[in-house]
Amino acid sequence: MDKSLYSKKSLHGSGWFEISDKVLRRCYGTLSIKELEEILPGRTGRAIKARARRLGLSHHTEENSKKKGSLLPLLDITPEAYYWMGFIMADGHLRNNGVLKLTLSYKDEDQVRKFANFINCPNIGCCCEGMGFGVKLMDKYNLPKIIDKFRIKFPKTTNPSDISWMEGDLFLSFFIGYVDGDGCISKRLRSAGCCLIFRVHSGWLPALQEMSNKLHKLLNLPPRIAKINKSGYADLTIGKQLVLVFLRDAARRLNLPYLSRKWDKIPNEEEIRKGGVRV
Repeated sequence: MDKSLYSKKSLHGSGWFEISDKVLRRCYGTLSIKELEEILPGRTGRAIKARARRLGLSHHTEENSKKKGSLLPLLDITPEAYYWMGFIMADGHLRNNGVLKLTLSYKDEDQVRKFANFINCPNIGCCCEGMGFGVKLMDKYNLPKIIDKFRIKFPKTTNPSDISWMEGDLFLSFFIGYVDGDGCISKRLRSAGCCLIFRVHSGWLPALQEMSNKLHKLLNLPPRIAKINKSGYADLTIGKQLVLVFLRDAARRLNLPYLSRKWDKIPNEEEIRKGGVRV
């Protein structure tokens, strides 16, 4: 929800009964009391609860919990669930208190909406002072299970997950999601081909190498080697077109909600032949 719609001026005095009631009816079942205090300046949590009772609104009922969504779909053993987990490991924010957030730039608003739909969460909107678009969900029951299943360590920015147990299409789905979150697919200068580049925290070096090993093993190819660059970041570059086409086709075959703005850069077979690209 766009908090800028509710200015401090309009929410004081007589504005309470007109605008604040509208906010409560719309958001009381999906936002926490703390979040409601932020968008209703000058109103305490006690006052918000009292007004909600007068309006006949309920907060933490079973019905409202269903409306708020659930992280349970991320525990499914499906390509889409593993895709989103790869994306979250790259670009998501997890907290020990059960909160998961995914915030992207406005150009990827549709991707946020796809994820929100996957977890059935209506709590989406602009954030980061209007600079991004995100989804936020608290699920204290399922998030600990997700952390355990995917062997997530905190802080995840510097502590990679152990993905040694992932295989086949589930690994591919996770990797493609990770590419969409942290990878860069760019056109080569003087060639019709592309390259995939990762540049992440040095703590992720072992995980990058593990992913490279698994990916190239599926194609019976020697793996690309991840390295620490001069700036201290972990780098991995994959430029073999055979590998990139394989990944793009896997994303389509598995019907993943991939970012087309990235994967559509990869040339098809005809473009590769015309451009003389080495496969």
